[in-house]
Amino acid sequence: MFKRIALIGASVATLAGAAFATAGPAAATNSTHCYSDAGCGQFYDVGEHLKACDQKADGYGILLDWYVEENVYNNGVVLDNNGANNGCVDGNLDIADNHHIIWRVCISNSGTRVACTGYFRDTA
Repeated sequence: MFKRIALIGASVATLAGAAFATAGPAAATNSTHCYSDAGCGQFYDVGEHLKACDQKADGYGILLDWYVEENVYNNGVVLDNNGANNGCVDGNLDIADNHHIIWRVCISNSGTRVACTGYFRDTA
């Protein structure tokens, strides 16, 4: 009788351990926003990366304006001016967890904003 109870208890403990071992971390939150077919911006909350992706060889680039909502002095731009030749430009940002990044996608002419989307809000 005691062997059976011990065996059942061990089986339940093994199953519970397996369930915890297979539970993954919380899902990352990523977002992508584009300006027409010219290019896109992508935000990755793990590691706080903002990527500018020029997708059209038209002489214009893609510029991402960004700032941290809780600290507007933490701001910058990420610029991909390569005419869709070399993938995306990765901006590795320094944003504290649970702070908000405010950003937009702009068409750029040598770093000068030509036209922009509205602002987007994501959480680091």
